[in-house]
Amino acid sequence: MTRMFFMPISPMEATQGRPVGLLWASPDCRHFSKAKGGKPVSAGVRDLAWVVVEWARRARPRVIILENVEEFQTWGPLQQDGKPCPNRKGQTFTLWVERLRRLGYRVEWRELRACDYGAPTSRKRLFVIARRDGQRIVWPEPTHGAPDSPEVWAGTRQPWRTAAEIIDWSLPCHSIFLTPEEARAVGVKRPLAEATLRRVARGIVRYVLDHPRPFVIPVTHGGDARCWDSREPLRTITTAKRGEMMVVAPSLMVNTTGHPGALVTTNVPEMAARPLSEARSNEEVAAS
Repeated sequence: MTRMFFMPISPMEATQGRPVGLLWASPDCRHFSKAKGGKPVSAGVRDLAWVVVEWARRARPRVIILENVEEFQTWGPLQQDGKPCPNRKGQTFTLWVERLRRLGYRVEWRELRACDYGAPTSRKRLFVIARRDGQRIVWPEPTHGAPDSPEVWAGTRQPWRTAAEIIDWSLPCHSIFLTPEEARAVGVKRPLAEATLRRVARGIVRYVLDHPRPFVIPVTHGGDARCWDSREPLRTITTAKRGEMMVVAPSLMVNTTGHPGALVTTNVPEMAARPLSEARSNEEVAAS
């Protein structure tokens, strides 16, 4: 089978014939990632990884490292509908590795998580290392681990860095209850969409009442199952449009007394005993 793909840069022109010690490759991962869902994928985008083999053949780097999503290992032929063939998963990946080995490379791959090496994100990625310099492939040992892991308890690893470490808590958080006029004044959109408000309500029930700590939630992707404790590493942050996240700091509001409210980690302000018919004004019902 003949493969045709675009080579935007000639390896020999780019290197001017000089030896290459390390080639780092991060080909487009969108059409491998499970985030693509069940949509058809592009064979052309997936075939970009063949450029690595061309660089190996022409420039002969001593070491090649490729980083991609873990699903890169399932690279295989597509069906007529543009979706990966479930019965031929991994066939193209196996062929790709074999091509590198035929060029004299020793090839190994592993799935690694960034949080295990000191980054405050739990992103998991596949790393492929190929060497043709006669040296063995050495994988780094994890330096961090789960706070309750035996390694952390024994002091041989540090606990994972957390999202709370890298969040600027001094930045203002605008209320979701702003009026449209108030929202325009600070450059945000209010009121929120109905679906967003439902997710907020589910998140309040699940995370605010039971977990009085600030948490992180994706603004545009997912529902109540994607609210994350700020003491954990951040999940993957993509460059996709509208992949924003926000920090939510739970607070209690007493809307009929003029009290500004307080974080749930502080004492609850004094509340007067009133009949339910008086206490549950329209504002309080909306807040509850």
